[in-house]
Amino acid sequence: MVLALSVAALPITAVHPTRILGTEPATAALLTAAYGLGSLTGSRVFFASTLAARTEYAPGGRGQVFI
Repeated sequence: MVLALSVAALPITAVHPTRILGTEPATAALLTAAYGLGSLTGSRVFFASTLAARTEYAPGGRGQVFI
């Protein structure tokens, strides 16, 4: 829940200082999009490694994905 709040607050926090710093709001949007893509990429590598670990180290049976 804390992580979801921080991710939801990021675009607002990124755009707010643009007036103070004198930068374009599009720059903040680009940085927020890059942050989101980085998070997505990291969660995909983590998910893949979790599945690989389950397959490799699952005691007795096969690795399964539980939804």
